[in-house]
Amino acid sequence: MLEKGEPSDKAFNELGIKRFCCRRMIVAHVDLIDDLLKFPRLQ
Repeated sequence: MLEKGEPSDKAFNELGIKRFCCRRMIVAHVDLIDDLLKFPRLQ
């Protein structure tokens, strides 16, 4: 939707994400899994 030029609030509403705290978590998310996979597992 964002690539089509739709506003972000409309995209969130259509996904059912209405609370500001949930929207913040999605917007501020940083994908760290690729960085974490470089390190050996601790067991």
